[in-house]
Amino acid sequence: MKASGMKGEGPAGAQHGQAALPGAGMQAVIDALPDAMIALSADGELLAVNAAFCDMWDMPVRLRERPEARRILWHFLAQLSQPARVSRLLEDALARSGEPGARVIAAADARRIECRHRPVMHEGEPRGLLISMRDVTAPLPDAQEAYANASNDIDGGTQAKLQETYGLLSRKSEQLELVLQHMSQGIVRIQADGRITFYNERLLQLLDLPQSLMDHHPSLYELQAFQRARGDFGAGDRFFDKELRDTGFTTRQPDAVPYYVRRSRSGALIEVRTQSMPDGGWLRTFADVTEHMNALGAQSRGEALVRSLVETLPDAVWIKDPHGEYLACNPAFVQSSGYTHESIVGRRDVELFPPDVVEHLRRADRLAIERGHLFTETSHTLLPGQPKRNWEVRRAAVRDARGVTTAILGIARDVTERRRTQDLLERSNRLLAVSQAMAKVGGWEVDLPTGTVFWTDQVYRMLDTSPGRYTPTVDTTIQFFAPDYVPVIRQAIIDAESTGKTHDLEVQMITATGRHIWVHTVSNVLVVRGRIVKRVSTLQDITRRKQSEHEQVMARESKRRMAQQLDMTVSGATLGLWSMHLPSDQILLSGQWEAILGVSFDDEPRPREMRTQLIHPGDRPGANEAFVRHVKGVAPQFEHEMRMRHAGGQWIWVRCRGRVVKRDASGRPVLVAGIAKDIGAEIEMRHAASRQQQMLQAMIDGIETGILINDGHHVIFMNAMFRRLLGYGADQDLGFLSLDDLVAPEDRQAAAQRRQIVGAGGRVPMGWMNLLNRRGEIVQMALSTSRISLGNRLHYISTANQLSEQQMLDVRIRNTQARFERLLVSELEKQQAHIARELHDSLGSELAAVSLMVGGLQSITTRNTRLAQGLVRVQQQVQSAAGITRLLARGLMPVDDHPGALWNALEQLSSSTSALRGVSCELKLEGQDTGIAAEARNHLYRIAQEAITNALRHGKPSRIEIRVFEVDERCCMEIEADGNGFDAAAMTGPGHTGIGLRSIMARAKTIGGSVEFTPKNMGGSCVSVYWPKGSIEG
Repeated sequence: MKASGMKGEGPAGAQHGQAALPGAGMQAVIDALPDAMIALSADGELLAVNAAFCDMWDMPVRLRERPEARRILWHFLAQLSQPARVSRLLEDALARSGEPGARVIAAADARRIECRHRPVMHEGEPRGLLISMRDVTAPLPDAQEAYANASNDIDGGTQAKLQETYGLLSRKSEQLELVLQHMSQGIVRIQADGRITFYNERLLQLLDLPQSLMDHHPSLYELQAFQRARGDFGAGDRFFDKELRDTGFTTRQPDAVPYYVRRSRSGALIEVRTQSMPDGGWLRTFADVTEHMNALGAQSRGEALVRSLVETLPDAVWIKDPHGEYLACNPAFVQSSGYTHESIVGRRDVELFPPDVVEHLRRADRLAIERGHLFTETSHTLLPGQPKRNWEVRRAAVRDARGVTTAILGIARDVTERRRTQDLLERSNRLLAVSQAMAKVGGWEVDLPTGTVFWTDQVYRMLDTSPGRYTPTVDTTIQFFAPDYVPVIRQAIIDAESTGKTHDLEVQMITATGRHIWVHTVSNVLVVRGRIVKRVSTLQDITRRKQSEHEQVMARESKRRMAQQLDMTVSGATLGLWSMHLPSDQILLSGQWEAILGVSFDDEPRPREMRTQLIHPGDRPGANEAFVRHVKGVAPQFEHEMRMRHAGGQWIWVRCRGRVVKRDASGRPVLVAGIAKDIGAEIEMRHAASRQQQMLQAMIDGIETGILINDGHHVIFMNAMFRRLLGYGADQDLGFLSLDDLVAPEDRQAAAQRRQIVGAGGRVPMGWMNLLNRRGEIVQMALSTSRISLGNRLHYISTANQLSEQQMLDVRIRNTQARFERLLVSELEKQQAHIARELHDSLGSELAAVSLMVGGLQSITTRNTRLAQGLVRVQQQVQSAAGITRLLARGLMPVDDHPGALWNALEQLSSSTSALRGVSCELKLEGQDTGIAAEARNHLYRIAQEAITNALRHGKPSRIEIRVFEVDERCCMEIEADGNGFDAAAMTGPGHTGIGLRSIMARAKTIGGSVEFTPKNMGGSCVSVYWPKGSIEG
């Protein structure tokens, strides 16, 4: 029995009804259908074709790809017996696309094709047509012919039964034939004797067998012999597996090897299955499994590749089930965990790690399951017990088709080195930025295709601008160059962009703030595929170098002028030049030596012995030692003062200086040069100064006043009188003596306070101090202390006297008077403050109450006009009295305790002086008055007020200036006025009854300060009040 040559894969059962418009996944769906399928749009455009359709009409699958899709319809219609009729049927079906239907069409090869069509619906409207096709060619023509011939010889009843039986058999045969013809496998029926009795068309296609061979029903062995002779099995049956060849299966029973796969001549893989039949025969099927086997091979290779990749990955990889049980892990995870593979797989986190680690891992797994996608976290350790490193851990949930989580995939990467590299890169970038800033090197780049310009940060800083304030372009960048250099830069840019020529220039630029700078610019170009695409330029600020070069030029010029002046000076002064050549041991003296020694050496080399003969014998060892120390490198230069013989026979003092000016290749000195100067007059001055110093020392030791110098901790100097007062010998070393050893314990704090006031610039009066003599006995002295600077350091000098009773009484009277003045000033301030408060609180309140009462009376005396007018005048007088009271209170206590009160009071004093006295009074303040102690503010205001009053009364000034500032370790307030000034000495001397300047001095002492009255050269005077910073709080 022969099967028809249909190439489809069998029906899938047509379904009627509405269908949705195919989407993006339609191709994959219809390719899986066994029936041939084609989809058309409403206007006849081809939408989709499945593989079964291409197989049925023998056309390449690639025709489905656009723009060749239209050829499918042409190819299809060309294989029909009546293509015009079928085309009209398609048009009619499209016209009636809302109704399903069926047609049978005839192919050119006599096949009968059943076509079923149904509409493609979208949003309730027909949008196209879906057509399914299957081969329904009538089977068993030989049986029909036999039945027709036999029906003439059989009676009616038998013929009816035969007709019924044939009908059933025909339908069964039709169904069987339909199934066989639509199978994708080739089928062959082999009888027990090996003869082939049945095959289908697919067998001929798969094995490429001729129809004529199969029509003769060859045996299986004849078929195999034909195939072997034709080379279907390859040379030596190499298309079969070696194991299969070794069994000799071709000479055994067909079912000896029930399953095997071989390769065809075309390279296809043929799957062969053999099954024994009940009648002793066999049924053998052939299937093309090339794609399947290739897919399996690719899958196997892919799985092996993935497995190999995972096994060799340096990243730690693991898979757990949703309950935390490890399903698999790679060697990297095993190595990083510290466990073995066997001890990890099959166990849970709780069995491996501590509770805190387990909780962290569970929380991370829950996040992976909840998020459902890959997420990343960082950690210092992957698992417990490991050294701290940087890990990048990624987790993701693996879900099945229903969305249920089946596993959790984890990947951990050690990014310690990457982090270190990133840190190094960031550090390198920061270092590069700092280096660019330090080297003042920036760069700018031009992308020629787009014309965009990029500046580095250093260029912005170099040109005094920023990215937020300026967007660079080529033209605006050129505008930063000085006008004289713009043409040069433009030409350099044109040359670079057209020919690739680079430039190396030093030009001047003008920054955004107008500064002129010098830059060194170098350019280069980037060429891609023979085309210039970028131009890169660097800018280095060389302003300092240019300035240095200019300074060097100026220095060379100055040096040249100085050399000329030096030559003139040396020629005009008594300076002799000398040089000594060490290898030859000869000395050269210039002609100026004649002015020093009275003899000419004519600039001729002389032996060294000559120099020795000229030096005084007592000075030769020291001169030689100093010279050798310098030549050996111990001393930076040679310098020595010595006596030399004059031509007249006398000895004169000469200072020689010199240094090595030339060395050989090994560094040994070759030439020493220097100058010599007659210092006879200088030596005489030294002797005179020494004698004067001795006389001064004798005077200090001879005066009847004790002098003591200390640095605040130790005794530095004590003259003879002070030594005698304390019982120390003249030659006794006092370097060990501290001030605490010198001052009695009960007076040490007072002595420290006096030094603090003096050190801050204040003055202290002469006071009594109990000192301890060498035997520890108390000696009472009257001390006066001031400050001096020795070696840029603060020192204190004290003078002491043992006074007579009358002198002691005078000192006590002066000290008592000073204390009384301070107490008087303090009490005066307290009384004034008390009076001011009483005026403000009592009298001010009473006047306010009277004003309110008068105002009330006014409201009830509206009918009596004269009385009302009188009350108005009374209220005005009361308000005027209240204002005067406030002014009196403010005058008595001008500075309160509020922050800024002193500044406000001084500003009011300055303003009122300018307004009332017609004098320009200016106030200049530094900082805030909140740092000045409250008790000092009123005193400072009164001092300024009294100084202005005295200047106005005695000096007739036109301008007064008040300044408050800090100087050194003290605070200072100056009141300076022009005009005639005043005589402070006369106004504070004996017999003067005024108390203004005395009040200023008393107030200054009260706050621990001092006051200076200074006349001005151009007229006027200045009152300066200094008080220590100790009076400044915070």
